[in-house]
Amino acid sequence: MKKVAFMSLFLFLTLVGKAQFWEVGFSAGTAHYFGDLNMYNSMRKPGGMIGGIAKYNFTDYIAMRVTGTYGLIHFSDKNSINPYFSARNLSFYSSLYEGSFAFEFNFFKYRVQSNDFFYTPYAIIGVGVFGYNPKAKLNGTTYNLRDYGTEGQIRSDVTGTDKYQTNQFSFPIGMGFKYWIHNRWSASFEAGYRFTSTDYLDDVSGTFVDKRILNSGIGGNYITPILADRSSEIGASISMAGKQRGDSKSKDGFMFLTLSLTHNFKSDRCPKQ
Repeated sequence: MKKVAFMSLFLFLTLVGKAQFWEVGFSAGTAHYFGDLNMYNSMRKPGGMIGGIAKYNFTDYIAMRVTGTYGLIHFSDKNSINPYFSARNLSFYSSLYEGSFAFEFNFFKYRVQSNDFFYTPYAIIGVGVFGYNPKAKLNGTTYNLRDYGTEGQIRSDVTGTDKYQTNQFSFPIGMGFKYWIHNRWSASFEAGYRFTSTDYLDDVSGTFVDKRILNSGIGGNYITPILADRSSEIGASISMAGKQRGDSKSKDGFMFLTLSLTHNFKSDRCPKQ
């Protein structure tokens, strides 16, 4: 039944309206992270992003699109206005690789090469998959934080906390504004937030773990307790087993602010008689 409904919707969108053309282009802009190190949703420390987009316009109001995006996110407790977070002194950075599928809904009728319907605000909603790998620097050396199990993942037999997966689902939702520029070219500006299925974009989620447990991982490697608690680098250590390190009740997220340029392949030829 679901397959029949989907196919009916697809055929309806394909047959209704006058749009029915492809667009291909690229995007560039900024990437913003929101999570346990950025609890106040600051956008003062963005990373960059680039991407590609392929879009099929079913009608003057509805389009389907596929995007591929690379971005860089980062944040540090040093940027926090909260005294506890500042004392925690954690930081991270990570690359993002996302592929997504979404529908685009125009608020107004939109047609390329039209002097009457050449702009519109729009909304998007979709689903995607993305990869990430949080890292941090310590004394000039870069560490892949997941490998060291800073919240006890390295000793899951004791803590019951398993390593998190670095491939997760994303759920894009956002708003934008598109404008026909000239000939076959259109431009759009978009703010697209990604809800995610992980709370470990920043390698921070739960509580501090007993340093003796952390020290028993990776052959007794002393690095894990240091990566887990960076507070002693700037003052007295705030680490205590069971004390809050992050907020496990909410997932992390990220957002892309993008400027896109697309080329459409709509035919200008007159139909045959």
